[in-house]
Amino acid sequence: MKNYREYLWEKTNASRKAKLSFLILLLMLSFSVAAKPLYQYRDSNGNLVFSDKLPSTSSFKEVKLQDINLTRWEVVKPKTLKGSKKITRGKSKNSKKNSSSESTLSNCKKLSRSIEQLDAMLKHRLNASEFDQTKKELSNLRWKHRKSC
Repeated sequence: MKNYREYLWEKTNASRKAKLSFLILLLMLSFSVAAKPLYQYRDSNGNLVFSDKLPSTSSFKEVKLQDINLTRWEVVKPKTLKGSKKITRGKSKNSKKNSSSESTLSNCKKLSRSIEQLDAMLKHRLNASEFDQTKKELSNLRWKHRKSC
């Protein structure tokens, strides 16, 4: 009598053998299909027909298939965004840039304080409508903070 481990080993080996034989069969069929010639002719109604069987009509043309490479590799240059600016914190050469960075820093601090206050409010018990409104405000403030800071 076989134990469970031996049973599983035989079962997995059988499934592996079946998968491997199926793969080999598909591979052999694909080679046999690729090796057959393709014929082009017009039937009695004037329709263009493509077939792998030799037509009974005398006017047919054998079509040779070309190897098609579907993968075309190209070198891609990295693109940069036009007008993108790097945000720097600290002293800059132009006073205008320095004042604008100071204002963004102060706005960031204000947003951070507001986010902290709303987080503190959510820790207290609120009714459903106040809770929903506070959550919306908090998500909007967090979004503004991510965008500007």
